[in-house]
Amino acid sequence: IFEELENFQRNYPGKQIRIGTGELGDSLVYDHLTNFSEDFLEFFAGRNEFIFEFKTKTTNIDLLLKHRSPGNIVVGFSVNPDIVRINEEEFSATLKERIDAATALVNAGYKIALHFDPIVSIANAEQEYKQTINFIFSQLKPEDIAWISLGTFRYTNDLKSMMEYNYPKSSLLSREFVLCSDNKFRYFRPERTNLYKMVIGFLHDI
Repeated sequence: IFEELENFQRNYPGKQIRIGTGELGDSLVYDHLTNFSEDFLEFFAGRNEFIFEFKTKTTNIDLLLKHRSPGNIVVGFSVNPDIVRINEEEFSATLKERIDAATALVNAGYKIALHFDPIVSIANAEQEYKQTINFIFSQLKPEDIAWISLGTFRYTNDLKSMMEYNYPKSSLLSREFVLCSDNKFRYFRPERTNLYKMVIGFLHDI
């Protein structure tokens, strides 16, 4: 990875690039075993043309807290109402634990990202997401946050099979979905639109 990034830097001097990790797995869940975060902190120090993100649902940040951020490291937390975590994210950190970790990282000089992804269609969604967003911003300031992303629940056929095998009690797949042009199944468009408007509206109210 570092060799490819150095090649990129040489071939495109002055071009800024944002590098995200954790799309298909958790960037920090095994960090206490691998110490990879320290390698990344060392590599990106002084390389301001890069912005690098660790994405996680954990509080596994001890190695990061041993170092102040070089300024171009962002730690992104996937966030959802705790009822979603209880029903669908067994063994993951609670919302409070994630935001406590985010606060500790801010105090160590890191920027934070928030990922409302996947937004899940649940009972009392407006109340649940409003409480979640109000709690987050009672602990964090908008200026602490580098960016916020939104995405509604979606899946591929392969992921569906894995979910059915690993999480037979999950209710996520019990809704109606539509197959989209990228071969992912999503909520029907009106439902997706309403979920996005709901979350964006609560964010604008902060």
